[in-house]
Amino acid sequence: MTRSTPVAHSAAPQADTMWPRSTTLFLLLVGIVLAVFSFLVVVNMPPLPWAPAADAQLRDALAAFSETGALPVWTTTSHATGVGSVLVAVFFGASASSPYAALGVAQAAAVAIPMLWLPLCVARIFRRARAGYALIMLPPLVWLLNSGTILVGTQYGLADESSALRVPALFGLPASLTFLALSMLVLLSTVPLRTPHQLIATVAIGAFAGFLALFDWYAGLAVAVAVSALWWRRAPRRTRAWRSIGGALASLLIGVAVYLMLWALLGGFTQPSGVAAAFPVGDGSPADSFDEYFRRALFVIKHFGAMISFILIGLVLALTRRAPQRRALAAASWILLPSLLLGFVASIESPPTLYGFSQLSATLGMLASVALGAIVWSITSMPSHVRSLERTRLSGRRRNEGASPSPLMPPSGLSVVVPTRNGVDVLEETMNALGGRLTAEDEIIVVENGSTDGTTELLTRIESEWRYPSSVIITHSEPGLGEALRKGAETSIGSRLLLTADDLPFGFTDLDEFTRLPAEAAVAIGSKAHPESRVARSRLRTIQSRIFRFLRAALLQSRVGDSQGTLWVDGVWGREFAHLSRESGLMWTTELVLAAEQQGIVVHEVPVELSNRHETGTSRFRLSDAWQSFIGFTRLAVYKDDYCNEDWVPSTRPEHDDEEIEVP
Repeated sequence: MTRSTPVAHSAAPQADTMWPRSTTLFLLLVGIVLAVFSFLVVVNMPPLPWAPAADAQLRDALAAFSETGALPVWTTTSHATGVGSVLVAVFFGASASSPYAALGVAQAAAVAIPMLWLPLCVARIFRRARAGYALIMLPPLVWLLNSGTILVGTQYGLADESSALRVPALFGLPASLTFLALSMLVLLSTVPLRTPHQLIATVAIGAFAGFLALFDWYAGLAVAVAVSALWWRRAPRRTRAWRSIGGALASLLIGVAVYLMLWALLGGFTQPSGVAAAFPVGDGSPADSFDEYFRRALFVIKHFGAMISFILIGLVLALTRRAPQRRALAAASWILLPSLLLGFVASIESPPTLYGFSQLSATLGMLASVALGAIVWSITSMPSHVRSLERTRLSGRRRNEGASPSPLMPPSGLSVVVPTRNGVDVLEETMNALGGRLTAEDEIIVVENGSTDGTTELLTRIESEWRYPSSVIITHSEPGLGEALRKGAETSIGSRLLLTADDLPFGFTDLDEFTRLPAEAAVAIGSKAHPESRVARSRLRTIQSRIFRFLRAALLQSRVGDSQGTLWVDGVWGREFAHLSRESGLMWTTELVLAAEQQGIVVHEVPVELSNRHETGTSRFRLSDAWQSFIGFTRLAVYKDDYCNEDWVPSTRPEHDDEEIEVP
């Protein structure tokens, strides 16, 4: 195959996305796991009937609706909080012997639905997928923080001394629907919305707030007001205040209109007066004194003390960082603030019990989710900056000590690193091919790493009989591909490194393409994923490669199609990476590509042709390989930020490196 111009794929990060699509799919998969888990927990709970008086009225309403198709009119002087739960029971329980089966399914759906996008929501706030992956720990965390429930954002199913009856769907549904609305608002705040989209979001959220008011009008009011954060987030500085106020007022008006419309359609249906009164509300009568409300406030704070402490730790860790994530986190906090304040007011209006904590529980559940992501992001990124600076000083000291060539006077020539283990069948042919291709300025470094088949003896003979102009260096390393490549890179002195294999899998098709790249290309890879590559692979091997590629994109947000090919690396940069690399096995080349991507270096992918003598037909794929790859990718994902602040070779720094790039 001949070409007149170099063909390369650029793996530079794209400005319009946070990560590859596979990462989003992986986050959604975590959300699906949480949603299914939450749904199954709720549907397997025993029926949670209302208190006797409310239960009797609910069954009367269900019987009347089944016979006449009309809702009874109950009048009361109280507000209509809780009507939505009654309607759900009546409409969906009409064909069932008991309304509580329908309520249980509705409650399960309300708990599960927001879990679908919650990991993606948190990941987008912190621009790190691992902050979203961490939410897989959310159920056990909430179990420790919130009185033993594993359900996030609701008090459904709980009981204590002051609320002996377990919290039923009458109070669980408002909490879950509030959590759903808040999580959707926070997710929208991380998405770049144009004005038409903001208008659509305002109308949709306002309408949902009106519907939510049928369950809890405090919650509906808070959700409607929170829309102001969407307008502030994207508005020009001069018009932020007016747009925020206008957005909130528009959402409120839409919510009131929807609420009144639903009220009219229900024909004056109001909450039965016995619903709220039938539940225990403590042994004290309402008091207007400051002391009474102060005691109630302390009770609420004490009840949620563990969750509040956890939230404060997470928010303080994140908000004290000088990072772009603070802006998204501030927007999320703004969205949750109205619900937090109104939920706290609702909790102390009457002697506080679990039944009055619906809105507060939803808001604190959302804050706990964000705080968990904040803590994971802070722990995995803050120490990395310290380590990266320390490693930069260490690498500079090694340069001064002569451990690697000075970047001011890089040597000429090419260093070919050939790791080998039990390569006696292919090594001699490879060495002769390289010797015939390279010049006197070049060197071949063969790194034996744990052979048991006579490879060491063969290398001794090759070295003693070497007749080619290029120099040859034989060395040894600990077992492991990464160990061999690291040792070879550290031993090299060439201005360029070619990291290949002992059977030259692509012949010289990769080297031909590498030499045609621009001189400033710092890292390139002979990629089997390149569309012009000629690679014959078995079906199982193809599946293995696709799994590997999916995990790399999902967990590392890597945009390189193949990180397991041969590598063409700037000599100084490659030796610095070798000094600081951690992987010892097959993931070493993936770590190298990841380090380049994290530093903003363009990783070129060039087409290759797989040689006939390289394995093409059989596959050594095992399920354990996929598992080991997953573990390796997870390990790399934890410390991939270590390479962000490093600048080993100024010539490889992108022109935009010093500019602040706003990621949507």
